[in-house]
Amino acid sequence: MADSLNLDFAGDAILNELKKAGQYYDKELADEDIPQDIIDSVPDNLVSQFQVIPIAMESDKAVLVADYNSNTLQNLGMLETSLGKRVDLLLTDENNIRRALEKYYNISIYSKSRRGSSDVYTGDINDSPLQKKADDVLTQGVAMDASDIHIKPYSDGIYVWMRINGDLRDMTHKFDFNAEDGDILSNIIKGKDETSNADSANKLMPNNGSFKMQQGLTTVRCRLSTVPVGSASDLVQKLDIRLMPQRSNRVSLEKLFFGKDLETIKNTLYKSSSGMFLNAGPVGTGKTTSLYAYLDYLWNLAQDRQSVLHVYTIENPIEIMDERFTQVQVRETNDEDTNLSALKALDSALRSDPDIILFGEIRNNVEAEAAMKASQTGLKMFSTLHAGNCHKAILRLLNLGVDPLAILSEMRFILCQRLIPILCPDCSRPHVLTSQEKAILTPEELKYLVPSDGENYLRERCPVTEWGKCSNSKCHNGVLHRLAVPEYIVFDDKIRDALLHQNDFHSVKDLLKEYHFKSMWEKGLALVKSGQAELADVINHIGKD
Repeated sequence: MADSLNLDFAGDAILNELKKAGQYYDKELADEDIPQDIIDSVPDNLVSQFQVIPIAMESDKAVLVADYNSNTLQNLGMLETSLGKRVDLLLTDENNIRRALEKYYNISIYSKSRRGSSDVYTGDINDSPLQKKADDVLTQGVAMDASDIHIKPYSDGIYVWMRINGDLRDMTHKFDFNAEDGDILSNIIKGKDETSNADSANKLMPNNGSFKMQQGLTTVRCRLSTVPVGSASDLVQKLDIRLMPQRSNRVSLEKLFFGKDLETIKNTLYKSSSGMFLNAGPVGTGKTTSLYAYLDYLWNLAQDRQSVLHVYTIENPIEIMDERFTQVQVRETNDEDTNLSALKALDSALRSDPDIILFGEIRNNVEAEAAMKASQTGLKMFSTLHAGNCHKAILRLLNLGVDPLAILSEMRFILCQRLIPILCPDCSRPHVLTSQEKAILTPEELKYLVPSDGENYLRERCPVTEWGKCSNSKCHNGVLHRLAVPEYIVFDDKIRDALLHQNDFHSVKDLLKEYHFKSMWEKGLALVKSGQAELADVINHIGKD
């Protein structure tokens, strides 16, 4: 359909051409009473990104209506990929879509910024074919709900990889870059940086930056990192882009955790008036999302008391915008007069009468000591740390030079988590343990997963050839969503006393077992046993020490 329309002119000419082609939808969508199952067949995030209203849905085809002024037509391929089926697109005017969004999806603000703005990159820039292809990489990454995009030149072209549901997918074939495009592509994306830190002229050193883009109704904050790879004679820039959609709905603790885990986390946050709350884990495991869920829970508790909280966040970059909080973006420069380091921001925060400080990430010994000392001032201190699990987080703090007594006195809670794909029950299939899987499982674990006298409930996702064919509208390549699987240490008097009398902190892991500590691995196996998760995913994302 895209080839049959010429939308490069405005007003009545567009409407006339659409009507002649039979592609203009002139009925009032809000008066149509579209069945709820059809509305539910297109997730809210796709509705927001593409500004579409579904009016019919078949097993292999969707009929959608979009605003003819939007860029949905140009991104039709991405929309079809996201839905997993062919899309027949009808076009209508903006007001018709706006009223339908309000009625069916309770979306009351219809963003004008898709047509461009001074401070938000909208994806409509089309200065060159390569610029358009760079934009396509970003918009398709958002449409496919990727958390990260990796762009790496090689001798015959440019690799494009996207991390979707925790797995890295090769999307190189979708974009067809040439090897000589590398430097220009790097400069195009670095040119979007709004922090002035990404120097397009400097390809000899790593660069960092951030920018915003608009995809439909969703603003996406993008964190950019570049690194030079290769020898001096053939140096190229690898680009890593973290995509952080700013959803209008806040993530609650109930959406991340459940059961006893949820109860323990809530109780610990509620009862502690001060101290350090630490989230640990590798990149991309949802540490910041969980911290903001903590903040939202505490904010709501304050609201129940007819009060508010003064929350101060220090981040680089700010990953989740929340206008309730005082959010400070770290800005590191060589000029001391304009250098806003994390430590300077923390010093300013402590003089601002905060109830809670979120210190985005502890990266070195200076920041570790400063964050721990700040937690001694009678406020709640939240932060993140790169560590593999809870006991390794304690060892990492010790290696960074933090006083063991400070850890014992001020630490309230350490949580480490991984995001595990939850299988679609409609298209997953039975799984038989492989010889390699059996080799890493203990006899007790084997008996737990497949009892000799019991039924095997183990499942695996459908094969690649079946992706996109599932009737479940929430299924994406065999996965419904990702679930946070946590392990945590609550520092009560019993734990503190036991740790205080340890001669060697490296025996923390053995000590925790005595206090009924349950690891991510154990919780992951429980998901495998129930058929909710695939063993390969638990091994890949959690691993077995």
